[in-house]
Amino acid sequence: EKKEKPKGVRGGNLRRILAELADFFVCFVLAITLYGVCFQKAFGYEKYSSEMRAISDQQTSIFLSHHLYEKDDKKTLLVKTDLEERWFYYYLSKQDDLFDSKKTSECLRDYYVTARQEGFPLMSQKEYNVIILGLPSSLEEQNSSPYFVYDLSRENPLDSEPIFSSKTQDNLSRYLLGNKDAYDPQNTYKALSSFFSKAYDSAANEIVKEETYMNLTIQYASVMWKRAYLQSAAIICSYLLGAIISFLLIPLIQLSGLTLGKRAAKLEVCDREGSKPKWYAFLIRGLVETICYCFAIPFIGVISFGFGAMEMPFLDFGQAHLSLSFFAVLGLLLSLSSLILLFATPNRQSLHDLASMTYVNTTDVKKIRDAEEQLKKKEGETENGTN
Repeated sequence: EKKEKPKGVRGGNLRRILAELADFFVCFVLAITLYGVCFQKAFGYEKYSSEMRAISDQQTSIFLSHHLYEKDDKKTLLVKTDLEERWFYYYLSKQDDLFDSKKTSECLRDYYVTARQEGFPLMSQKEYNVIILGLPSSLEEQNSSPYFVYDLSRENPLDSEPIFSSKTQDNLSRYLLGNKDAYDPQNTYKALSSFFSKAYDSAANEIVKEETYMNLTIQYASVMWKRAYLQSAAIICSYLLGAIISFLLIPLIQLSGLTLGKRAAKLEVCDREGSKPKWYAFLIRGLVETICYCFAIPFIGVISFGFGAMEMPFLDFGQAHLSLSFFAVLGLLLSLSSLILLFATPNRQSLHDLASMTYVNTTDVKKIRDAEEQLKKKEGETENGTN
């Protein structure tokens, strides 16, 4: 005997999809709000961020004491890129009054000659000229440095600060004064920038490998890792509460089992007989929807922390770590499966419909009448064919 078709007129696929999107949007916005207002702070974001800033300030102080960071008159921190420009102007101003008004700094010499990391010998000006700037150790030797020459106007050039070669002075001046497209100025600038970068990085490596700085780095990583785990938990809790409100609480409070999206789309959830399902059917629907839409979890983090939130850890398996991107993959796969089932099943049942053994029918009077008329017409044709 043929099984009787479930009662009611099924909601259209487009209307169903729009209703699901509306429900997801409500859940997502609610979760973001809950995270920003409640869970972010409750899970220690400010506390651990403050600890990270304190550690970072200690590391900055170490670089400041070694002249590899500086502060300007407004107490703004100057880092590598800022000091590179001031380093250029320092040597340019030695031979061109046009650059006298520029802020200058010779951070490399200050580090190697006066404030080198403990455990490394301080250099004399002569050693700095030879080892770091690449000048010859005597005036008789051929100069292999492409950028510097000794200042022969000094009484003792070997122990004095050098100057740029005429070619370097000319090309770098033209570049910094605006002639950035010409080949020679551009090439000189890039080469000298690379030279400074390598020398600066070499100096910085002496600091960061030192025990005190290394311990601070380990402390920073430990606090950051702990904050990441707790914020992952905060994001997950925000989503779960948002989903509970959207997919469970609202349907149960309304006693109709309808989410806001389905109510707006003129849909209703029914059992096979066309009646309102038992409460546990709505519970199953809500739980399955919560799992299907879990791809929202990493995107809650993305709004707060950028796309790096995708890699925020939330669970360890030995040496392996599961990140929030796991929820993106799981949720998208389940949502896609649910969408395919909606189109493929005869009664337009998605994953949560099948799990709860419910059906989504339309409450649109016109659609119901049209369906009834089509059914009567079909039955009439069948009777005529039988006769």
